[in-house]
Amino acid sequence: MRRLLKLSMILLLGLSLASCVTATRIDVPKYTDMVAFPDRPILEPIQEGEDALKITGINLAKVITYAKVIETQYELMENYYITQIETL
Repeated sequence: MRRLLKLSMILLLGLSLASCVTATRIDVPKYTDMVAFPDRPILEPIQEGEDALKITGINLAKVITYAKVIETQYELMENYYITQIETL
């Protein structure tokens, strides 16, 4: 039992003193620094006496368009980082 303990301690000491490979730090520019995300849409308020359904439809179209643009941006960002990882 003592021999096994001594052997494991010697092995641990040898491994801890052995030279380690230091990883080089590679700075990858952030995607958001290179590509600006679109601004949020400004929704029209519904005033009294206006066609509420029409304005709601316009606002809904703005929000849906914005959501599609954001989805595309996130897909492009994901592809950018995957390409950076594959390159390294």
